[in-house]
Amino acid sequence: MVGTSVLALLTIETLSTCASTAMLPSLPFYVMSLGANAFDISLMGALFSFSQMLFVPWIGSLSDRHGRKNILLCGYIGNACSSMMLSRTTCLRQLLVLQVFSGISSGTSPVETAYLMELTNDE
Repeated sequence: MVGTSVLALLTIETLSTCASTAMLPSLPFYVMSLGANAFDISLMGALFSFSQMLFVPWIGSLSDRHGRKNILLCGYIGNACSSMMLSRTTCLRQLLVLQVFSGISSGTSPVETAYLMELTNDE
């Protein structure tokens, strides 16, 4: 039987993933309206992934020190803020900085996995 904590975590992660991927089809058109070219669109994806890759070990160590729930909550709040600020960007530079912030706050996937392992039984 799956506990309520596991269900809540999986539901939140599913909603967060749906929210962040729902904007992907229209994002290149939005970025081009800000004056970006193909390189800038590629740079957005690279900055997101690179910042996520760099900060995952640090986020993991923070979760060991301050608790997994706290770090997950900060990550979810960061994702929500970056999604809201995305619609308010007025220039390409803001958008690129926002992608770095979004990548950092999305680096909680290993923390979610570790938290799920703590919540589930060995069965």
